[in-house]
Amino acid sequence: MRDVAGWKNDWLSEAVRTMALASNRRFKIRNWDRDKIRAMATLKDDLKHAWILATYSSAASVTALLEGIPVACCAGACYGMGVRLIDIEQPIFPKDRERFFGVLADAQWTIEEMRNGTAWRALSMTN
Repeated sequence: MRDVAGWKNDWLSEAVRTMALASNRRFKIRNWDRDKIRAMATLKDDLKHAWILATYSSAASVTALLEGIPVACCAGACYGMGVRLIDIEQPIFPKDRERFFGVLADAQWTIEEMRNGTAWRALSMTN
């Protein structure tokens, strides 16, 4: 977080402290994992009973929104689709999620990848 996002302190400790002030809920902390396939393998199970997914900036927030779980994000693709960490007890369910996912999908593949079927193959692998 210090090198990439310019966060001067311990983001996780600050985030937990902020959320603890806002809520009496228990938190499950998923440590960062370089192996994204392994991390994603357990994400949907972790989201099954989640109130909200809180993150600085993560692809996990996109998955949470797709699964109908609200998010609290500090930056990244889902920033603006959720609430601030201090507001986790008042989650929002964005009305323009379909448009958001359309814009996100538009940025994932080139026109040629859409033409040659790469995009459709990738989408069908995720279902």
